[in-house]
Amino acid sequence: QAGSWSACSVGCGTGTQVRDVWCESKHAENCDGDVPPAAQLCKSTSGCEWQQLSDWSPCSNSCGRGRSTREIVCSGGDAGLCASVTPQPSTIRDCISSAGCSWQVGSWSDC
Repeated sequence: QAGSWSACSVGCGTGTQVRDVWCESKHAENCDGDVPPAAQLCKSTSGCEWQQLSDWSPCSNSCGRGRSTREIVCSGGDAGLCASVTPQPSTIRDCISSAGCSWQVGSWSDC
């Protein structure tokens, strides 16, 4: 006899399912054939979520338009698992910075 499979041991990725396996007579020698498996691999995406590992970086250009980046990973380690549940958040965005802008002064022209 074999019981029901347990839930997958992980919420996102490859884990294990287990179940009870027994011989009804309580003596294995009384049961014919191979013992059914008590464990098997399982794949779950129910707990997969995107995680932000870093805040947005400073703008790549200190004066004007540039790009800002951040690091995003899937909780299960495989981006494909999370992508099957929800689209990946953006890791690059446009930005505008004025922190490094300053007036530039040229030479006076001749009179």
